Amino acid sequence: EEIFPWLRDIMAVGLPFRTVLEATSRHHLPDADEGMRREWVAQRLLLQRETRGTHEQMLPNGHFIQITERVTPEGGLMITYHDVTELRRASAEIENLAFYDLLTGLPNRRLLLDRLHQALATAQRSHQFGALLFLDLDHFKTLNDTQGHEMGDLLLQQVALRLRICV
Repeated sequence: EEIFPWLRDIMAVGLPFRTVLEATSRHHLPDADEGMRREWVAQRLLLQRETRGTHEQMLPNGHFIQITERVTPEGGLMITYHDVTELRRASAEIENLAFYDLLTGLPNRRLLLDRLHQALATAQRSHQFGALLFLDLDHFKTLNDTQGHEMGDLLLQQVALRLRICV
């Protein structure tokens, strides 16, 4: 009920999976006609015949659901759903902290080196050339030392903003 609140009023023991999918189709495809919804249900039922182990689905509300499908000894199918939204958000935040500068939001040295290695490998395979542009802020240390770190931070943020606008 927490993951799929639109099913709250119909959930019952023994409820056919088709009925669950039909209700879900109305939630996932609110603007679709009945034919499109029937097709969506049919496609989802076909997918259930080929158990895929564990996979993820993003719901319309932005939540990430981990779905695990297991065949039962009786020939049935047991499906478990686990909301992994917070885990995905935490993972994205960790990646953001690892590869982007907190002050400017621009990619950091670690991401630069990663992308350079990728670009070099691509260039070698495709026999194409590339270019790299370095920018240096003249006298930044002097500004930072004489005007304070807050002023230096503001300058870096403005440069980052202008770079984003130009690129």
